[in-house]
Formats: sequence, structure tokens, C-alpha cells
Amino acid sequence: MGILMSSPPHEDVDIPKYLIKANGKEKVNRWKIPVGLTDKETKALESFKKIAYRYDENCCCGFGLDPILGLVPVIGDFLGVWLSLMLIKSAKRTAEDSQFQNRDLLEMLSKMTWNIAKDVGVGFIPIIGDFFDFFVKANTVNAELFQYYLIKHSKNRSMVVDHHMVEVISHTS
Repeated sequence: MGILMSSPPHEDVDIPKYLIKANGKEKVNRWKIPVGLTDKETKALESFKKIAYRYDENCCCGFGLDPILGLVPVIGDFLGVWLSLMLIKSAKRTAEDSQFQNRDLLEMLSKMTWNIAKDVGVGFIPIIGDFFDFFVKANTVNAELFQYYLIKHSKNRSMVVDHHMVEVISHTS
């Protein structure tokens, strides 16, 4: 578990904690996808979470791709930023397709970008930045932010279930 940079605000949106028991301890299951999202939003969130996990926590050798790239001077840091920005771009595309309100979209994107900027700012410091990259999980925090805003947006919809068919009715204007 890494250091979270800027956790999503939980005041006005009820985000359920998905607890699982592992080795006698309760842990938050970050893989569980909340209900109420459209199929497209669910696929986008699953993809975002999987890629963020590979970037931050486990790509191939027990470490994330971002800290490994950070060990390569300059080029590695820029490549890590580019990959993180591509993740943010995919979240933006999904949010636009889901017709987020402009204020929510801008708020989500600015928080995600700020998390990456903090990660990069410290990451450019030799040795300390490389060590920092192994513990700070900016992409994972961004996945949680993306989930937060998807849930917030889904609260503006209601679902009608009839004979195993789900119809989503939007309440946004």
C-alpha cells in the first residue's frame, strides 16, 4: 500500500467500502466495481484500475512500471508522465461520453493532473525522487478519483429494471 497523495473527497457522495478478509485482516478491495454505472463506464473504470495497478504497483517484477521507468534518468520520468497523462485522457473521454457536468469534469481533471504533477515534481529529484516513486501511487489515487466522479455522476441517473433489461434515465439538464 503506497502513500496516497490527494484522496478523493467523500463528503457528499456515499462510496461503499468493499472490504475483504485476507490473512485475518480486513482490507479495501480496490478491484470491486460499484453498481449504477453504465456498461461503458464500468469497462472504462476496470481498464483504468488495471492500468493504474500496472503503472504503480505491479507490472512484471513486483514493482510498478512508473518507479522502474523513474530509474532511467530524464527519459524514464518523461515516459512515466506521458503514460499517466494517457490514463487521464481516457478518463476524460469517458467522462465526456457520460455527459459529466463541466464543473465536475474540470474538477476531476485538475485533481488528477495535480497528483501527476506532484509525483513528477518530486520524481525529478535524483535518488530521493526514485525512492519516492516506489511509494507514491498517483495513478492509483487517480483511479479512485475517477471512480468517485463516476459514482457521483451515476447518482443523477435512475435505473429501471424490467425483464432483465436495464434502462438508464438521466436526470441531468
